[in-house]
Amino acid sequence: SELSTAFDSYVQTGLIDIIAPPSCYYPDFNQIPTNLGDKRAQFNWRSKQNLDFAYLMMYATGRGKYYVQLEDDIIAADRFINSMKVFINGQNPDWFLIWFSQLGFIGKCFKTSDLPFFVNFLYLFYRFKPCDWLLDHAIYCMTGCSFNVKKQICANERKALVKHYRPPLFQHIGKFSSLSGKIQRLKEKHFVQAHKKDLYIIHQNNPPANVTTSIKVKDKHTLEQAYNGNTFFWGLKPIKGDYIKFQFNPPVKLKQVIIDSGNSQHPLDLLTDAKASFLKAGLEDILSNYETISNFVHGSIRFQFTAHKMTFAISAFRIDILHNAKSWTLIKEIFFEAI
Repeated sequence: SELSTAFDSYVQTGLIDIIAPPSCYYPDFNQIPTNLGDKRAQFNWRSKQNLDFAYLMMYATGRGKYYVQLEDDIIAADRFINSMKVFINGQNPDWFLIWFSQLGFIGKCFKTSDLPFFVNFLYLFYRFKPCDWLLDHAIYCMTGCSFNVKKQICANERKALVKHYRPPLFQHIGKFSSLSGKIQRLKEKHFVQAHKKDLYIIHQNNPPANVTTSIKVKDKHTLEQAYNGNTFFWGLKPIKGDYIKFQFNPPVKLKQVIIDSGNSQHPLDLLTDAKASFLKAGLEDILSNYETISNFVHGSIRFQFTAHKMTFAISAFRIDILHNAKSWTLIKEIFFEAI
């Protein structure tokens, strides 16, 4: 529900689909013998992950020309889509896999027409090895390598199937795995944002407003300057009870609001454990009169007022911090689009 609220317009247009397999899709992992020396939790986690990937790939088959495996805790190089298109168009059409990242399964690109083959491979061997290992074995089976041919022939066949883009287009920034207790410290050593991303997104047509915050500001990166599109807002670690407030003068009817945090230089300075709410025009400005629209998801909110038939005037909008933050907060985009 948080995703559908935060990205409502993209869900409505079909740009984002939210899918989940039924519970009967999965076997009872606890009844399957472990291997590779993994503990039960580790084995169950990676086996389920393989089946999750297979389900997603099946869904993606026929929905586009290419499939790229990404995660929610990565950052991308500037203009990465264009870089991918140019590289793909320059390849012999017989390729099977393109590595746009060297880490694990991130940034691996397939033609959707090739996905059924790998999906079947995952279903056959999901419980034996992690996904990136199985991908390597699938390629091994596609070449003469499995028949003990000369090493050079094997290398040439593999080179024809697998292409590498350098430098990598994606960097993994997450530290904590979805597997409890697992820490992910691997990084792309050669990742660069060759064309430095803008550190903030400019919106200079926000409606007139008085802006205030209880969060201590870093240097000249004030909330007012950020609201006017002159910089990003950067504040020291927010604590529970801190707030950011936009008092519209006069009240305004809004089409949408976008608040996005973190940037390419400070990707972990996210606004988390926070909620956004608004005050209808004419009501007294007290907390009990504010209506919550969404909690922040991965450091951002995107809410469509008109899509929810909210066409009344709004006198204030506020963000409330629900728990003490572990990092500073950087807001790179503040956008209130009036009707």
